[in-house]
Amino acid sequence: MHFHPQCWIDQAIASLSSRRIAETRGRKRLEITDEMREARLKVLRRRAAVVQRIRAEVSNPVEEQNVDRIIHLGKAINDLKMEIELLGGAPKSW
Repeated sequence: MHFHPQCWIDQAIASLSSRRIAETRGRKRLEITDEMREARLKVLRRRAAVVQRIRAEVSNPVEEQNVDRIIHLGKAINDLKMEIELLGGAPKSW
């Protein structure tokens, strides 16, 4: 039995060409239009800004926290959640 490297390479190339390779990395893209995708991204950015403002408010000392502002920001998050449902649904992380 002899080792012929070219035979192994030919066999490997033939095997790879007969297989169908499917991309499995990352999340699957939503099947929405480009306009909906842009609107969805705007809503996601607004939600990120609201969450950042909530975290900043909560991280303040108890004496400086404005409970009314936190409640207002919580309502804004709920509004954004309802808005995102029209644009492909909320992400699992919400």
